[in-house]
Amino acid sequence: MVVVSLTPEIALDEIPVYAGGLGVLEGDKFYAAAEKNRPYVVLTPFYPKGYVEYVLSGEDLIPHPQKTEDFLRGLSPEPEMHVPSNRWGWFYVRPYAYVRSPAKVVFLHVVHPEPAAAAVERLYVYEYEEQRDIAAVVFAKAAAQYIRERIGVGEVRVLDLQESWGSLVVQLLAELVGRTRFIVHTIAPWTNLTLRADIVKSEIQVETAADHLSLWNLSSEKSTKIITVSAKHEALVKKYSENYAWKTTHITNGVYLGRWVHPEISSRVGLDASVDELASARERVREMLRSFLKQAKQGLRLDDNTMVVAWPRRITRYKRPYFVERLVNDVGDDGVVVFALAGKAHPKDGDGQHLMKRFLQLHREHGNVVYIPSYDLEKAKLILAGSDLLLFTPFPAWEACGTSYMKAGVNGVPTLSSRDGGALEIIQDGVNGWLFGSELSHVVNIYTDHEAVSRVDQSDYADLLRKFKEIRKVFAEKPREYREVQLRAFETMRRTCSVDRALEQYYG
Repeated sequence: MVVVSLTPEIALDEIPVYAGGLGVLEGDKFYAAAEKNRPYVVLTPFYPKGYVEYVLSGEDLIPHPQKTEDFLRGLSPEPEMHVPSNRWGWFYVRPYAYVRSPAKVVFLHVVHPEPAAAAVERLYVYEYEEQRDIAAVVFAKAAAQYIRERIGVGEVRVLDLQESWGSLVVQLLAELVGRTRFIVHTIAPWTNLTLRADIVKSEIQVETAADHLSLWNLSSEKSTKIITVSAKHEALVKKYSENYAWKTTHITNGVYLGRWVHPEISSRVGLDASVDELASARERVREMLRSFLKQAKQGLRLDDNTMVVAWPRRITRYKRPYFVERLVNDVGDDGVVVFALAGKAHPKDGDGQHLMKRFLQLHREHGNVVYIPSYDLEKAKLILAGSDLLLFTPFPAWEACGTSYMKAGVNGVPTLSSRDGGALEIIQDGVNGWLFGSELSHVVNIYTDHEAVSRVDQSDYADLLRKFKEIRKVFAEKPREYREVQLRAFETMRRTCSVDRALEQYYG
């Protein structure tokens, strides 16, 4: 019996198509399942033009599709599938597999006809809204046929929907209704993807009189369980989806240690490491990061006593990148701190695009700021492992869990975090990291409720700045005390944040 996971994205080290937090988490689960000899099959689209790369042109960062020509070379082709379609007669899908037996990832590459192929050409990037709806339908039909013909419906132990995007598969495979679970990775009101009912009905039989079909409701109705990704997330989803609260629970995210613990650290220290042993193992990683940052910015002043503060993640409003911008301006270049900023925005996210340009301006105007727009998995591993402090700043009640503080912590890097997501379960203020700001029990619409956002931001930022100044002082004047916090972060995260723990909770 096999676990089947349907996901719109996955991040594998060997196949470097960009993916966000969901895709990285799914990659971590895949690697851990393979290591533990668990039968685990991931079905996901192959995006021939990837996500987005940004190229510096004069004063601007210009978005371009990813170059993915070589990605398929690391995959094993499987026989082509001909999927029946009312719209096109047929559409053709070439599956490509990445195998770590008994686990494998199957990339479903739609190659013909052009409208079907174009709909799944790029990750979350569409030329028009209807194309997004077509993409969901095309993936559902391809995935359902793959399950029926090449896995066998009777061989599926459980079908996990990573977000609601793949829920139409269950509409096509009614036999799996009792074996389906809905894994929610975002906050309920904003994860409610709706599709035009007429587009769905043209290919898949659904019963709805409405003009649009809610995939959130469909996923919730068809699933035996709704699994959120932190305790805080569970409480919020239950509040905003009361009809399904009775079947809602949580499994806090984890990270695959074999991927995220830097080899310099994993090869030299165990959980019983002393303060000095961890500091010694970390020093080589710090040197590697400092070298990378100096290459990224000529003339950067950076030595052994400099505190490298990292803010690396997708650039979008709810992550509050403007907090680190304010911090850079308020702290100034005091010779103690260097800020390592990294991340990219969705090409159609106007806020994110604007914030990327502001990060670039910080890079140019401040001697102690390095901005890396070409952020990817390899850079994430180095920045998260080699920095001295991670900033984790999401607007409260918007981060479902987050894992960057876990990836940093398993390398002995503590985090200054807002009170949100899984950080509330793992970070103890002043013990293995630090917390700042308010904890909200409801979701503020950050795009419309400007007064409430301003009030929360003003209070949260004041607390962030105060805490940061205290942390910086400890780092500079009491290095032994700071290293003790690092050791406690290392011990806590290694003990509680392994994805092995999450997999055991998911699958026993």
